[in-house]
Amino acid sequence: AGGGVEGEAGTVGAVEAVTTAMRAHAGSASVQEQACWALRSLAGGTNVKNKTRARTAGAVEALAAAMRAHGGSAGVREATKWALLHLPQFVVMLSILRTTHRGTVI
Repeated sequence: AGGGVEGEAGTVGAVEAVTTAMRAHAGSASVQEQACWALRSLAGGTNVKNKTRARTAGAVEALAAAMRAHGGSAGVREATKWALLHLPQFVVMLSILRTTHRGTVI
């Protein structure tokens, strides 16, 4: 599964490009927020290949870094939550994020 525009974008490296941009622009809450939404779109639904690409590219780690750096931004928290919901590591990562942010639920 995983056709459509998202699948095509994944095939040409969109997931990797987004995670690379997150690392390169770690200080920008705006970039982090938009990148989280992009990852949510790319890894959403039944797109197993993009979910695998996200895992391999370190998307979960990039999402966690975005929360650590910009946890005070409601936009980053919301976008991160939705991105994580579409990745298989969601349960473990949510636990880590809650611990990191002293019980703050995203």
